[in-house]
Amino acid sequence: MKPLYRNIFLIFGIIGLVVMIVSFPDGWETVQKNRLNVVLYLPGVVGIWLFVYLLNAKAFQMLVNTSDHDKHLVFRNALKLTISGFSFSYITPFGFGGGPYRVMELSKYIGTPRAISSVALYSMMHIFSHFFLWTTGCIVFMVVYFHKMTPWLWTLMGIYLTIFFAAAAFFNYCYKYGILCRLFHLLFFIPAARRFYEKNYEAFQKTDANIRFLYEHPRQLWGSLLCEYAGRVINAFEFFFILLAFGITNASFADALVILAFSSLMGNLLFFLPMQIGAREGSLAIILTILYGAAPAVGIYTSIFTRIREIFWILIGVSLVKIGNKRIMKDASIKPMLLFDYGGTLDTGATHWNFVLLDGFRHCGFPQLGGEAWRDAYVYGERALAKYPIVRPEDNFHTLLLKKIHFEINYLVTHRTIDLPLGEGEDYSDCNLTETCYTETLPKLSNEAKQLAAEIAEYCDKKVRQCLQTSTDVLEKLTDRGYHMILVTNFYGNIHSVLRTYGLDKFFENVIESAVVRVKKPDPAIWRFGIEAARREPGDCIAIGDSFDKDIEAADAAGCQTIWFKGQEWKQIKHDEAVPGHIITSLPQLLDILK
Repeated sequence: MKPLYRNIFLIFGIIGLVVMIVSFPDGWETVQKNRLNVVLYLPGVVGIWLFVYLLNAKAFQMLVNTSDHDKHLVFRNALKLTISGFSFSYITPFGFGGGPYRVMELSKYIGTPRAISSVALYSMMHIFSHFFLWTTGCIVFMVVYFHKMTPWLWTLMGIYLTIFFAAAAFFNYCYKYGILCRLFHLLFFIPAARRFYEKNYEAFQKTDANIRFLYEHPRQLWGSLLCEYAGRVINAFEFFFILLAFGITNASFADALVILAFSSLMGNLLFFLPMQIGAREGSLAIILTILYGAAPAVGIYTSIFTRIREIFWILIGVSLVKIGNKRIMKDASIKPMLLFDYGGTLDTGATHWNFVLLDGFRHCGFPQLGGEAWRDAYVYGERALAKYPIVRPEDNFHTLLLKKIHFEINYLVTHRTIDLPLGEGEDYSDCNLTETCYTETLPKLSNEAKQLAAEIAEYCDKKVRQCLQTSTDVLEKLTDRGYHMILVTNFYGNIHSVLRTYGLDKFFENVIESAVVRVKKPDPAIWRFGIEAARREPGDCIAIGDSFDKDIEAADAAGCQTIWFKGQEWKQIKHDEAVPGHIITSLPQLLDILK
């Protein structure tokens, strides 16, 4: 921002602050009369907002940095822009001042379209978090003060909840598709609006693209919303301290949450008033009368504490305008997107699943099993699960293993490779994977065979959990280093359930699953889906997998950099080891490559 504009904001802030102090004579008299309570509780009222602003700043930082620019907003500067921005929003009609201030500070580093979209995203998130606060307040009131509910209040609550769900759908639509272009389309009947849109078409398109980009990164989207909502809830301590200051010793945090929600709702309904003058006092008088039967004056006295808090933080925010402006954002080299394979790479330490299952059979009583007979049984089970809808989206990995092992045991028993009773039902081994064999039921096994399947599944699941401890540690460290990850896997339609079971879903911003996109490895097209989801150039993506042909050669053909996790393969074939950029033999070795 140019020094001239920054000075204008500073002068405007000082004027607003002076007006606020001068228009507060009765408040100062009340403070004089209640000096002891003010001394005891005012530090808590003012200080709790440091924690609120810290959470606000974290949300703002996450949104600004979740974009395709090469800059990084450090947290201390995010905190500065947050406090100063809210100061200008407090003292301007319609809360208008904070947005332009943040945009002008950021646009020098990331350009005006990205700055506008980042600030717009934060404003949307800030508003959305208030809807969650208001909903929380309604629920708490209905639970704690059920005896005060009247038909009129039940009607109001019903109307509000309808509005809440409509707002949730609206915000979801805005994040998913962008909003600026669509809003201007509604104004095309105004010639000036159409001309303005056409003149700034590219800027609006970029802004909406940045808004959609956040929707494609749910971890940042929901993380920022969680920070904002947590800030709103912590804010309730302000009113808890105020209630104690006025001698309401039976006050609870639930009461404070209800008071905050109600006063916030009224303040936002009357957002056009600078500093919400009158709206805050009136809303506090109403809700305190409902909760405690207190005189309306108590609501006015309560607002005195909030006014002092606002004056304090506005003073801080206005002062920060002239501090720390040399470099708001620093250069941040964009780390490559990591495209991980799952099966064999993360769950077995580069040991092909053929060997993991075979080890399970041997461990559970068939030490001589192996050779072509076992390989045929393994292929038989794989084809059955891949071709027909036997696996359900909600199946966890243990359930998936049980289904796969059912087919393998059925094949081995009917081919007399292992000696077990088959059980009542059809012999599926010669059905050649026809539709009627698989669409409804699994092979029927005897109780002895079912017990064997359960033991093998338990053994293999335990092995996977042990391996995933290492994988989880590596993924956490990569995340801490600033890497973003996408999963690209051949799977059966239930990978999301598997990831949730093992706590891995939090690491991946997107998941490309063969059963969903209808493309399987080694087709390079499935890796291109990953590249598109990453919104990067192919060369800015690193594919990591254990299969040389399905992962390394296919991803290389799609243009990715590659890291081969070399281990025990299905077939021992000599590969051209010049193809992958790096070769590792344990997953933690990634940490030496990806600094």
